[in-house]
Amino acid sequence: MYNKALYDKKFNKKPGQRKKRAELNRYNRKKGTYGNRDGLDASHKGGKIVGFESEAKNRGRIEKSRLPGKKGFLGKWNAHKVIKKQRKE
Repeated sequence: MYNKALYDKKFNKKPGQRKKRAELNRYNRKKGTYGNRDGLDASHKGGKIVGFESEAKNRGRIEKSRLPGKKGFLGKWNAHKVIKKQRKE
């Protein structure tokens, strides 16, 4: 069975994703907001850090790499149904 948790585990191991996460953590620490539970995340838009936005908006944005038709997207089973379900939640 291939599920989202397994996909996320593989996705987050990629070197590019690790670099992005490290960059955002560094930015958060530099601004003094790392771990203060203010509900904000450092956000990437267009490949650059643009500031802070709410965790819900930042983490809820659908990434291009997770859209149907992209290599590595949750297997080949009913990708359109998965996207519909994610958007409803």
